[in-house]
Amino acid sequence: MKCIYIFCTPIILLLAHPRSLSTAFERIIRERGDFTVIHEPFTYLYYLKHFPDSPETTSFPDYFPKTYAKMCEWILSHDTPVFIKDMAFALDDLSILDHVKLMLLHRDPSQALPSLYKMEPECDFEFTGFAQLSNLIPKAQFILDAEELQNNPEKSYLAFCKTMGIPHLPDALHFQKRTPSECWQGKWYKEVRLLDRITKRARHKMEDIPLKDRPRWMRYYCDSMPHYEELVRATPRINHID
Repeated sequence: MKCIYIFCTPIILLLAHPRSLSTAFERIIRERGDFTVIHEPFTYLYYLKHFPDSPETTSFPDYFPKTYAKMCEWILSHDTPVFIKDMAFALDDLSILDHVKLMLLHRDPSQALPSLYKMEPECDFEFTGFAQLSNLIPKAQFILDAEELQNNPEKSYLAFCKTMGIPHLPDALHFQKRTPSECWQGKWYKEVRLLDRITKRARHKMEDIPLKDRPRWMRYYCDSMPHYEELVRATPRINHID
């Protein structure tokens, strides 16, 4: 059932780092049915700029604008509520943040980095995304820990709805709708396409990374931890959100 937004048409931007359960949260919003959901428009531009020959670019819709300015203009042109899920490292500038309600989602690097290694073992530190995400703390209206999302999806989602000022539609936690054909293709989305709800997952370990690559990824871990700790300090306990 679609909701009527009387006072404003909200644009909610979820920014995260890779392997943070951000697409799982996106599934909740898709299930609501009252938002136009845009999947990683700025990551698309990031790939066009840095990896134009990557097959990942083909997993995005053809209608996406090809420049940052045009993408922002297109996003702001919607006359329905909009939810955008994207990566913090993909923002060229922060001007879009003047027009959105910002949510940050983070996950313990000891969990996120081994999972990222499986997908992109040769990626650089920038792609891990923790530094860029922590820089956005002052801009955020809502910050959520992925472990809290897994352990308490109902409370996490309720806190999100209250903070963002949108109707709480609890049925959205049970995934019935099929994933759209224009996104969630390829290696990144094999697990999330099969979900029927958010649940606890097997815990990853840095020791899962092969010995030959572990020193470099341990540096990533050590360099990510101060940023993650900043995010943790800025994250409200969901039980304390009125």
